[in-house]
Amino acid sequence: MHAEIGTFQINDGFPEALVRSLMKGFLRDEQYAQLKNCSNMNEFKLVLEDTDYGAYIAAEPSPIELSVLSRKMQEKLMEEITFIKGQAYEPLSSFLSMMLHSYQLDNIINVIEGVKNEVPLEHLMKGLDPLGYFPELKNIRTVEGDDYATLYQQVLVDLPVGTYFRKFLDQEIARAGENSGEQGAMNAETISEIMKDYKQDKIKIFLKKIWQNEFYKFCTEHLPEESADIMGDLLKFESDCTTL
Repeated sequence: MHAEIGTFQINDGFPEALVRSLMKGFLRDEQYAQLKNCSNMNEFKLVLEDTDYGAYIAAEPSPIELSVLSRKMQEKLMEEITFIKGQAYEPLSSFLSMMLHSYQLDNIINVIEGVKNEVPLEHLMKGLDPLGYFPELKNIRTVEGDDYATLYQQVLVDLPVGTYFRKFLDQEIARAGENSGEQGAMNAETISEIMKDYKQDKIKIFLKKIWQNEFYKFCTEHLPEESADIMGDLLKFESDCTTL
């Protein structure tokens, strides 16, 4: 513990200072009281314009829509996380990346479901969660019919969370092999058969379970003891909620 304290400032001092400075932008009790007393969204927006959120909503027309307000707040948070990640060393940088993978999985599944239903990609991109946005999402393109193999191979090859899809498909192929008594192989036909058997919500559940296990393993193996204990409890709680 003393060694960690003695070397903490070398790699993590500046990121911690950034976090402490961002904490000063948290809404205060009196600001929450003002928001609670607002009678309409015009007043709500005026109160927020005097906070650190002001720069993100000032250009939006009044009355601001709740969906727009939520997205702008998430955009602010994402910019802050991205900036901190850019100043971070390991294991903090990998921790922040894996933390965002949960939101990225949500976005990927939503985009895949959208393109399968022939929703324009431009429209889908506008509805994404800012916390799960990354440029490679645009690489998911519309495919013909039930060409699940092409669709998921694009995810596996191009996207940063492709490892979760790969492990999901490996698990399903292995399970299919156990049921049939034959060793399965990763190919277009097998991928298409697996994808047809599951709805998108179920695929998301499987992917999130793999992500939780991977994140838990990373935290327990690479984070300092105190951080590992806290994150372990949080991820166990989230896993329980997912199960329920």
